[in-house]
Amino acid sequence: MIGWTAEITEPGAMRSAWLRMVQQLPGEARAYAATLCAIAALLEGDGATANVALDLAEELRPSLTLVRLIGQITARGITPTALR
Repeated sequence: MIGWTAEITEPGAMRSAWLRMVQQLPGEARAYAATLCAIAALLEGDGATANVALDLAEELRPSLTLVRLIGQITARGITPTALR
């Protein structure tokens, strides 16, 4: 799913898709969708949306390793090109 998200080049397409899933999925599945929404946002250079999505994912599933990894990427300011 992360690779698929990284391959889409149309601005906003993947972020919007993951955001819709975040809004519709229940519980733990919502945490995963929020994490992928954060990745999509980072790939588009949208750190604000990424941080909001990560906060939600961490609230829903605090032990998710990918949330911590993406949080570290956001904190270090890694560029979308480097992340891709």
